[in-house]
Amino acid sequence: MEKLQKSVVDVTVLSGEKQGINTVNLKSGKVVSIALYEDGTPSSSVNVKIEDAFGEELHPFVNFKNYKQSGGSYEDSFKPIQIPGNQEIVIKANAKENLTSDFSFQIVFNQELTIQ
Repeated sequence: MEKLQKSVVDVTVLSGEKQGINTVNLKSGKVVSIALYEDGTPSSSVNVKIEDAFGEELHPFVNFKNYKQSGGSYEDSFKPIQIPGNQEIVIKANAKENLTSDFSFQIVFNQELTIQ
């Protein structure tokens, strides 16, 4: 039997900066979908990338809006993605220009856990 568990990470790009970074430790199992919730609108375009703890790219830099939920039910509106669990992953945010105010967002990882 499989159970969905959520892991959450907050990332902030501070005013006057171009980059923000944070990590999250995933449990065993695999991430099957993600969603991003932003707090406000950045003053410059912001791209987000997902890497493992060794710098290996798990998802390339794309505009943060690419990770936002789309139509459908709550679970169905998450962006499909395949990321192995049982590891630390790094979320990086890069703005095109220094931001004029803080920009924060949260990524929710839907992770399938096998229940025996």
